[in-house]
Amino acid sequence: IYDEIDLERSFFGFFIIMSGASSGSVIVDYKTEALLMLSYGISGMIMLLLSRLIFDKYIMSDFCISQEIRNRNEAAALMDSGNTIATALIIFAYMNWVQGVNTTTILVVVYGWLISQILLSLTSFVRNKMYKSINNHTLQEAIKGGNKAVAIRNTCYRLAIATTPIIASTHVEFIEEYALWQASTIFGYSILFSVGLLIIPLLIKKTLFSNIDFKDEINEQQNEGLARLEGAFVLGMAFVLFGLLK
Repeated sequence: IYDEIDLERSFFGFFIIMSGASSGSVIVDYKTEALLMLSYGISGMIMLLLSRLIFDKYIMSDFCISQEIRNRNEAAALMDSGNTIATALIIFAYMNWVQGVNTTTILVVVYGWLISQILLSLTSFVRNKMYKSINNHTLQEAIKGGNKAVAIRNTCYRLAIATTPIIASTHVEFIEEYALWQASTIFGYSILFSVGLLIIPLLIKKTLFSNIDFKDEINEQQNEGLARLEGAFVLGMAFVLFGLLK
């Protein structure tokens, strides 16, 4: 099962990255298009592998996530797959934003990936702290214990946050001379959008489902239905945000 999951998520992440690597322009010749695909494809897969290493060794450091997947832990598989796809979406955002292929544009993509990894890591750190403060165990213990509801909820939030650079990059015109500064601007917008994606679902739950304790149902009762509902809130808001700001 681990080999199948690993192959599926790797292929999916690869195709997302290659979509960002392709210019899609009719005025670009085949040689330039091939160079784009090769340069960004290789660098993108390296960043994807590094992201998985960071996630395994630092975010989920209390256990070996690869071993848990081999032990058929579906919660661990969901978390790992969500991280891979989220990283691919971030890489896609910066690859799709830059124009052309040279040392500067590749550096900008790497820089965008790096600062976005910091955002994802900080978000995970905060959510881990919040989880531990209201439960008698850590989030990592819940994942190791096979709590799919917790995995679904956290994966949806991670994917939603990964869409914020895509949303932000549509409002920043690429200028190569100022590309690193502009990438930092995209990162700043991403933080603002991420805060909104964390707060709005909370308000929705407090307003529309005030009689339901989401934390207890998901963290303790392992209610996967409510986890999907909360995930729908945050992913839906990401799409709404994209539609409003495009």
